[in-house]
Amino acid sequence: MNIANFVLALDATVDALFAKMGMTGEAPTQEEMLVQAFPNSQVVTQPAQPAFQPAQGGQVRIKGTQHGPIPAWLYTECAKKGVTEVWDNRDGLAVNPKRPWFKSTTGTEAFWEPRVRR
Repeated sequence: MNIANFVLALDATVDALFAKMGMTGEAPTQEEMLVQAFPNSQVVTQPAQPAFQPAQGGQVRIKGTQHGPIPAWLYTECAKKGVTEVWDNRDGLAVNPKRPWFKSTTGTEAFWEPRVRR
């Protein structure tokens, strides 16, 4: 038995089992599930909010894993250097505190938290 025949047989079996259990068709939306769970309630949907508010109109995209909220100073620094995409290196700061917090994905630019002037 080759893999293609197995996949076809499995798909047919799953479809038959779902049909027998009454689980056919599209999955209900979140709103439909809420109405089913709470029939006398009213569902109010809110518009999606942006994940962040860029400072001074700049945009920066984090490539890979983002380790926490994006600091406001990063937008300004990236706009100065023309960087639009960075790696988030904050997960390794405990091991190497001199490592840049963020590094450009396309160039050699690196970004550290600005020092506080006293």
